[in-house]
Parts: sequence; C-alpha cells; structure tokens
Amino acid sequence: MRAMRFLVAAALVACGGDGGGGDTDEPGPTDRVDVVIALTGVAADGEAPYKSTCGICHGDDGTGPISDFTGDVPGLTEDDVVRIIIRGTGTMASQGGNLDDQEVADVSAYVIATFG
Repeated sequence: MRAMRFLVAAALVACGGDGGGGDTDEPGPTDRVDVVIALTGVAADGEAPYKSTCGICHGDDGTGPISDFTGDVPGLTEDDVVRIIIRGTGTMASQGGNLDDQEVADVSAYVIATFG
C-alpha cells in the first residue's frame, strides 16, 4: 500500500500536479491559446515533446499509466487540446510552462493525429 501511494505521488509530481485540480473553465491565458492556435502544428515534430512531457502520465499509446485519454481525444477540437495543454484540466496540471508555443501546437497536432 505504501508503495502504491508513493507511485501515485511520484506520478503527480512528474505530471506537474498535486492532485488539487487544475481544471480551469475560468478565463486564462486566452491570448496564448489564440497565438498557439494560429500556428501550424506538425504532428511529426510533436511526438518527442509528447513522449517526454505527456507520456509520463498518458503513456506513449495514450492509455496510461496515470491517465487514459484515448476515449476523450476523438471528441476534442484542436482548440480544446491546446487549451488543455496550456491550462490543464481535472487533475492534470498545466503543461504550458514546460512547452513553448510551437511545441504546444506540435503536440496538439500529434495528439489529434495519433489519438483522434
């Protein structure tokens, strides 16, 4: 049981979360979202930053070990994915500080092309 708590805590730290939320329907860095959406994301360029930043929690195949989002992505728009990466959602912390604008655009394109 202690080992499981440690693994969950370590995963939350690795994903940038503290388990305290991160869901932001309130106004956030809309200007950054708009800037990223205006960029052209290249899915092939998004694979490496996805695996190093997102894959820790979502796995290379989107199914975990912490969060399986494969059922959610097909219903999301590019705007949705960009907002989630920048702002976070639920227990997922924002990853906007870990990725620059072009990386967010590329990861968004990769997520939609791979899991959408």
